[in-house]
Amino acid sequence: AEKAKMKTRINAVDIGSACANLRASVLGMRVAQIYDINPKTYLIKLSKGEQKFQLLLESGIRMHLTVYQRDKSIIPSSFTIKLRKHLRTRRLNDVQ
Repeated sequence: AEKAKMKTRINAVDIGSACANLRASVLGMRVAQIYDINPKTYLIKLSKGEQKFQLLLESGIRMHLTVYQRDKSIIPSSFTIKLRKHLRTRRLNDVQ
């Protein structure tokens, strides 16, 4: 039997599916904070009242909600600072 290869990148179908799942969970939530885990991975904390979610985005690899606590950069990158400036407290109205 041939061993199945593990998928390492996401494609348009994966993104569409992830967006549909996120749309069902996080619409109407506000961006509470943004962290950079590494140069290609970001953690976005979302909240609405008592509800809280963490959205993990890794460029080209994955995007999903998580409860796992990751080590964050002590000093945010300039890109993360810019994201925080423009996105913090904003409401998530759609996921596409």
